[in-house]
Amino acid sequence: MKYTENVNWLFSLQRFGIKPGLVRINRLLKRLGHPERKFPSILVAGTNGKGSTCAIINSILTEAGYKTGLYTSPHILSFRERIRLGRYDYISSDYVNDFINYNKSFIESNGITFFEATTAMAFDYFARSNIDIAVVEVGMGGRWDATNIIRPILSIITSISLDHTEYLGKTLKAITKEKSCISRNNKPLIYCEKIFHKNILLATSATPKISSKTTPLELKKIGVENMQLKWGNELVNSKLVGIHQVDNVGVAITAVNELKNMSWTITKDSVVNGIVRAEWPGRFQVVMKKPLTILDVAHNPDGARRLRETLVHVHETKDSLTIICGIMADKDYKSFLRELDRGQDVLFAVSPKIERSLRHKEIADCARRYNYTGVYEYESVVEAVEAALLDGRPMLIVGSHHTVEEALLALDFLLGIRLPNMIYGEM
Repeated sequence: MKYTENVNWLFSLQRFGIKPGLVRINRLLKRLGHPERKFPSILVAGTNGKGSTCAIINSILTEAGYKTGLYTSPHILSFRERIRLGRYDYISSDYVNDFINYNKSFIESNGITFFEATTAMAFDYFARSNIDIAVVEVGMGGRWDATNIIRPILSIITSISLDHTEYLGKTLKAITKEKSCISRNNKPLIYCEKIFHKNILLATSATPKISSKTTPLELKKIGVENMQLKWGNELVNSKLVGIHQVDNVGVAITAVNELKNMSWTITKDSVVNGIVRAEWPGRFQVVMKKPLTILDVAHNPDGARRLRETLVHVHETKDSLTIICGIMADKDYKSFLRELDRGQDVLFAVSPKIERSLRHKEIADCARRYNYTGVYEYESVVEAVEAALLDGRPMLIVGSHHTVEEALLALDFLLGIRLPNMIYGEM
């Protein structure tokens, strides 16, 4: 089978839905010879910030000369973005084909889900690539997430807020309990939220070495494409912009320090240069300057709140914006729109081309209850992008990975603008 057909089949496994548990992935990994046991790994959970934190740690380790494997989800343009070596050496389509062709019958007969199959693919690819270390992002929660099958030398929890409550629980305490189960006995666990202090020891049967004091950083400057942090006596630039990204960088530095305590060789220059070169698409990312166009995959209320805080601090986004918003129906869209509201922005409500998306009319009806200066409805992302370009105001495209994906394809179609290091033209 060709790559597109194989990936279509892989996505068809979503018919099995989300089935928490480690039994099925363990069966598949056993068939593969347990590749997840053949390399050390770092496991990163959190409601928001885990992808950015993974990207920063991966960049630092790459800068230090280690061969890394990075596994994240979801992707923006191509499935192959989920699995990579180093910063941008994506898994090959040939390997995707080989893995699926070899395991397809086993996957189907065992009811293995899309995420479980993808996770096993990543671990097998990393083992065959002889990586030095893997940086792995938890998909959802922690306790029963397929990634929790690995044996991490270091675990990280970036943040806790309400999301996926139908699976993880309806309180912060319940969600904390689920995420805390990525910890391991006598292995470092890093976190940066005060809520953990009273809950974390009760949340898991493991007895990790807990590190609650992340590396302190001072935000010196923040612009639309870059921010400057003070780390001790060092000034460090980061292309990952956001008030919340200060915490993510601090967590990453703390993680690296723990690795150094385990005799990993990582110099200060590697840390600084790794932060400078770290990139993570779709996180307050400028794709065009005239008009200013920013992409952000924030999709829950806490993400919207953090995004609004950043918009207020960045000089170029202090004035009125056109916000193109498309969000999934299973998200708390009412709280999302309330948190994003600055009382000065125009909102274009859109419906991404995916079954799970919330209809643009429902987004618009909700937004009209708040203080947006204008609310307009568009059936597609591309129509909204075209209208925003004609309007000429600075533009923010937000709400989901699917909305950002369709916006990128629209900008490619309308203006021929493509982002570097992204895979266009394939699933």
